[in-house]
Amino acid sequence: MEAAVKLVIKRDGKVITGTQSVIVGQKISLSGAVQGGGSIATQPAPSWSIEGTKVGGWAVTSTSARVLGVATNKSSVNFHWVSGGTYSVTLSAMVKGARRTASVKFNVYRPNVGLKVSYSKTDPQVTGRNNPPAMSVAFKMKFTASPSGGAGALRGGSIVWCQLVKGAELEVLRQGTFAQGN
Repeated sequence: MEAAVKLVIKRDGKVITGTQSVIVGQKISLSGAVQGGGSIATQPAPSWSIEGTKVGGWAVTSTSARVLGVATNKSSVNFHWVSGGTYSVTLSAMVKGARRTASVKFNVYRPNVGLKVSYSKTDPQVTGRNNPPAMSVAFKMKFTASPSGGAGALRGGSIVWCQLVKGAELEVLRQGTFAQGN
């Protein structure tokens, strides 16, 4: 008895099923394959349907940059999601004379930053150290990542906070490393 022919989706060379978790901007490399014998026909061309906002990559020179489209008419596809959410990816292809499909879902996590800014006209940590009363600004931040941008755990990676301050003098009063959840 001949094994059932099945179209499958591979990510980085491994068959994937169910729901996958990725991060916005992460390169997604998918390919189609056939289990049970046969191969994906090149005519008509295979077709990928990818939900969500995505780009194929970027072309950057010293004077310009442009976004590349996603080629969806080959047996493999490379792209980056640019927004979070839960998205389906479907491959449709001819295998042994019949149209077959394979689908997988992705939870695309995106950073969510809660930022609270407060300021005062006098900063007790600065006033009195041969300085006139100074203004202070305090930031309180919470970083999370989830498909919807709501509550959820940050899954790997790191976050860098960069603040540009324009002025004649800057004194750093507190530096620190912040653990997940702080």
